[in-house]
Amino acid sequence: MSLLPIEAYLPTIVETLRAAGRLVLQAAPGAGKTTRAPAAFLEAGLAGAGDIVVVVPRRLAARMAARFVAQARGETVGQTIGYTVRFDDRTGPATRLRFVTDGLLTRRLLADPTLRGTGLVVIDEFHERHLSTDLALARIRQLQLQSRPDLKLVVMSATLDAERVAAFLDQAPVIAVPGRTFPVVIEHAPAESSAPLSHRVAAAVERFARETSDGDMLVFLPGMADIRAGLRACAPVAARHDLALHALHAALPAAEQDAATQPSARRKVVLATNVAESAITIENIAVVIDSGLVRRVEHSPWTGFPQATTGRVAQASAVQRAGRAGRTRPGHCLRLYTEADFNLRPAFETPEIHRTDLAEAVLELRAAGVHDWPAFPWFESPGEAALGLAEQVLHRLGALEGNALTPIGRAMLALPTTPRLARLIVEGKRYGIEAEACRVAALLGERDVRAAPTPQGGYGESDVLALLDTFETANDPATVARVRRAERQLVGLARRLPPLPRSDRPAQSDRDTLLERCLLVAFPDRVGRLRRRVEGEREMVLPSGGQARLAPSSVVTTAELALALDAETQADGTTLIRLASRIESDWLLELFFDAIEETDTHELRADGRIVRRRRLRYDGVLLEEQVLPTVEPETAARLLVEHLRADARQADAIGRALERLQARLAFVAAQVPEAGLKPFTDDAVWAAAATLCLGCRTVEEVRRVLLARGLAEHLLMQLTPAQRQQLDRLAPESLPFGRRRTSIVYPTDGQLPYVAAPIQDFFGLVETPRIAGGRMPLTLHLLAPNRRPIQVTTDLGGFWKRAYRELRPQLARRYPKHAFPEIGDDGQPRPR
Repeated sequence: MSLLPIEAYLPTIVETLRAAGRLVLQAAPGAGKTTRAPAAFLEAGLAGAGDIVVVVPRRLAARMAARFVAQARGETVGQTIGYTVRFDDRTGPATRLRFVTDGLLTRRLLADPTLRGTGLVVIDEFHERHLSTDLALARIRQLQLQSRPDLKLVVMSATLDAERVAAFLDQAPVIAVPGRTFPVVIEHAPAESSAPLSHRVAAAVERFARETSDGDMLVFLPGMADIRAGLRACAPVAARHDLALHALHAALPAAEQDAATQPSARRKVVLATNVAESAITIENIAVVIDSGLVRRVEHSPWTGFPQATTGRVAQASAVQRAGRAGRTRPGHCLRLYTEADFNLRPAFETPEIHRTDLAEAVLELRAAGVHDWPAFPWFESPGEAALGLAEQVLHRLGALEGNALTPIGRAMLALPTTPRLARLIVEGKRYGIEAEACRVAALLGERDVRAAPTPQGGYGESDVLALLDTFETANDPATVARVRRAERQLVGLARRLPPLPRSDRPAQSDRDTLLERCLLVAFPDRVGRLRRRVEGEREMVLPSGGQARLAPSSVVTTAELALALDAETQADGTTLIRLASRIESDWLLELFFDAIEETDTHELRADGRIVRRRRLRYDGVLLEEQVLPTVEPETAARLLVEHLRADARQADAIGRALERLQARLAFVAAQVPEAGLKPFTDDAVWAAAATLCLGCRTVEEVRRVLLARGLAEHLLMQLTPAQRQQLDRLAPESLPFGRRRTSIVYPTDGQLPYVAAPIQDFFGLVETPRIAGGRMPLTLHLLAPNRRPIQVTTDLGGFWKRAYRELRPQLARRYPKHAFPEIGDDGQPRPR
């Protein structure tokens, strides 16, 4: 084993850990922390009689680190040194140092809450902040503080906030180790390019193949599809320059991963995802070509789907990638994006705990007896809303009842997959089709399979069933082998599950129908209604009220209801459903009867008619709608009147008499408050209107009824006889003048009440009439024969004595057909 920078620090590291029991180790890339530090802990006996567990974020890193340490000891993996990752365990009775992925450690804590037989836990690459890594740190710290104070803990990383981690571990000692780095020339693209990424990668490989004569190249790409495109684009370049092309990602078989990471006689070009950023070292890398992109799976709160998105890496990741070119020799890093782009990127990645689905984590923590979220020692709390959403999902899956796991929840936890896929398998076992359910779960758990186009036709109305029938011919042998391996592991575990209550098999149900029902049980919140858009595309109306397009390749062509099982945000911001599966409304009624909402509503159609509709909804998604033949009179009248009330033009036409009544009441309330009369409130007015309109079915019928029957009269009758008498006395509606009664106007704009009548109607009247119990004189508008005011006065007697004497000759000349008598001794016009 070559001397690594960490070697000189190992005695101090070992003794510090022996004394403190916990340690934060910050070691630069290339220092050798992942392999040499755990080996030194083993050699120093720091785990006592127990073993050492090294937690790494990726399966590839676990396997390669275990092999490296085992070879350094002259052993094969599975003896003293081993690893355990999902579906692959290379440990034995003699294993004392084991590398495991973070998810497996949290699962082991469920079966063995005190980690019996383990004396030291090392958490590596903590800066990547995977959700399982955060949980592993919290659970180990909780264990140290409670039942295992003897358990030692080391947190390691190249780029972490060491002081923050040390504070979380009660001021644990911090040791920093420099790396063995060589100078790296960093170059950025001069400008943004619209060329396909694969073409830009091929051009960069061509350039460095010409400019440099030795040293391998490492190309960072966001995902497997990009790697495949890059391999195709680089093939002619590799042929011209005798280059060996390799892919490197977590889903590859071990042999292909080894070929990409081990020395080669030919100059290599390794096209990798971010698995090559840290924890593993590929020797002889002289050139790094960085796309600056990464493929992330994030939880979308809008759709509720876990969505794979391609985004820009943070600056810390870009620095890590560039450093791969300087691990063993001087190197060169070409970033396929501009320096301005780099400067605008965030310094660090957002931790997974803030951007991913927490259902699996919550299920594990509830199983571990964690009931008080604030009291749990989070390194960084995810927030109450995210935890609440995860609990809601688990309740819908039947995994939780209150804070406790149900038998279904315990069965789900025994399966090494996501809660939804575990629920799919559990339901399949209840139907007696666990083998088929396990294959579907293995397919859905393999992202590369889900990305493959679904062939059209002949597979019913389920993209999942189409995949089930075609994945062996539609995918490469390596992908098929991975699915088959996962399927075998899941089937073995499913068959060992404790007995569960059997689900009733529907009559005449076949395998496909049962699998579709299992999918519904596993994805009960992904139900949507399908509809065809004008341009022929199909879209799904989601429970959230939003819409998502169905992939053109989908075989779901005629179903009205379907499950959205895999979705992705497109470049234009829309959501594309890549996998869907039809369901029937009867299944929802059978399986989720308590979640069905029945509504009985009255609605006003565009033509102004009231209709009554009965609807069944599931999560807001319409299942069934029926127009009922009868309506409730009270409800119909209320809706119609409310519509009329909102129509100001119609309301004004109906409300003129009402306005007069309200003005009289307002006048009395202002002038004679002790009378206790007040205008009717708006709600009382329209409630009275609804009573008048009982039996109406249309807006026009209501309008006619209110005009004919008189809303004001109806309201007036709601007053007591004494109140009506008082209103007539204090604010009469009209008064007799001459040989007819004249209406009194009660203005609503603050003006005084008045009457307007021809001057002849006032002959014989000496004093001004008074209202409000004599408190206020009426304002009199004395009109000429042309209906224009001769005088506006509140002193009729004074008018006769003064103004009338002057006006009379003029009026007599202008209107000779009308009588204008002289003023007598009594101060009144003398009758003729």
